[in-house]
Amino acid sequence: EPKSGDDVVCTIDVDMQDITEGALHRAMSLHDAQYGVAIVMEVETGAVRAIANLGKTKDGDIWETYNHAVGSATEPGSTFKLASIMALLESGAVKLTDSIDLEQGKTTFYEEELEDASYHQLDKTTVQTAFEISSNVGMAKLVQQHFGDNNKADKFIEYLKKFNLHQRTGIEIEGEASPIIKEAYSEEDNWSGTTLPWMSIGYELTLAPIQLLTFYNAIANNGREMKPYLVSKVQRYGETIQNFPPTVINRKIASDRTIRQVRQLLEGVVLRGTASKYNDAPYHFAGKTGTSQLNYRRYDSGSNRVGGYQASFVGYFPAEKPKYSCIVVISSPRKGGFYGGDVALPVFREIADKVYATKTELLEPMNDTPRPILAANHLPDAQIGNRKEMEFLLNTFQLNFVNRDDSPIAVVETTTSDTLELNRRTIVRDRVPNVVGMGLRDALYILENMGLKVEVSGFGKVVRQSIIPGTFAKGQTLRLYLG
Repeated sequence: EPKSGDDVVCTIDVDMQDITEGALHRAMSLHDAQYGVAIVMEVETGAVRAIANLGKTKDGDIWETYNHAVGSATEPGSTFKLASIMALLESGAVKLTDSIDLEQGKTTFYEEELEDASYHQLDKTTVQTAFEISSNVGMAKLVQQHFGDNNKADKFIEYLKKFNLHQRTGIEIEGEASPIIKEAYSEEDNWSGTTLPWMSIGYELTLAPIQLLTFYNAIANNGREMKPYLVSKVQRYGETIQNFPPTVINRKIASDRTIRQVRQLLEGVVLRGTASKYNDAPYHFAGKTGTSQLNYRRYDSGSNRVGGYQASFVGYFPAEKPKYSCIVVISSPRKGGFYGGDVALPVFREIADKVYATKTELLEPMNDTPRPILAANHLPDAQIGNRKEMEFLLNTFQLNFVNRDDSPIAVVETTTSDTLELNRRTIVRDRVPNVVGMGLRDALYILENMGLKVEVSGFGKVVRQSIIPGTFAKGQTLRLYLG
């Protein structure tokens, strides 16, 4: 239950959220789409750093109408081929160098025709190439040959369950859709002779975007599957009273060998396959394009398929040491194409490009020469603010310091030596605190949480406050002077 004075600290990064919403909104307008989803997740922890849901209203405006990222489970199409190739590799049925006949992109299962999305004249090629060009024929034939023809469809389903694709992620938001993975040979699930090959390419099953991203995030995280989460802690008057640490769902969804191989495949998709026209980034990324037909098996009175397309891309960056995973899903684009590589991938690139440019920890060093350590006396006599941020800054600038306390607000003080001290800045409840020396953000956070009304003039850090520290705080208006 909500409590007065308690603050929920979420995992969202406001800069990444702004980047993600902007990129998705531009794509929605450009392609006149019905709705779009974009999620950015931190690979190591599962923390959701950005989540955007945009839909078109009856008036044609674009607004956040429904949480499709969590609540809408659809047939994912080709992005699901990652799970299929993982099942094949884990079972030992295939090697990436094995040969598969693509029959120039057209084949038949039980008198039902299956085609590749793009025209090619390839016959025999490697399993790796078939995946990189997203061949429906190649993936369906491999899965049917090694699981279907041997009456081992149940083994294929077991692998999907091992990858946790049959379960909800458990993210804190209500309304997460339940994934649909059919039970092998189940009449209740309308299992037929074409079910297995069609499942292998992402049909006759449904997943929500957050569920598919969680799976890909595990690949980026060397097989460790993390629960996606949005709340990191609860604070009261700036002090943490409850933490929500990262949660491991599955310590190893596949063998190290398989994880290495599928990461090689996802990088190949970008270098040589369906995402290759966007491989000119200043960093390497990996992922899979997806294009699925909505209402795939529904026809109108003229025997024409009804429904549009869903374009998607899901991947991670940087490819060598993944920091973030990201999924983009755009439903029913009406302009400018409908393939995942044309509609969703540019959104992924825009998000990844801007995150890469703004997050210094992702940038490659300009040279290998260590920077000289900054002298402590280059700092002003006192710096006051959030302790964690102070620690981050001191570590970033390689300054020696001693932490004298664990209070949420700290003052940095110089000593006679080259070592700085982080000392307590005491805040008494119901009394006006001393915020002189603080940045505006920290000062506002403390004062407004104490029930004070704040007025601000000037720029910079707080140099003066209108009410003497120690005065009773409740209901007063305090003016901060910055300089």
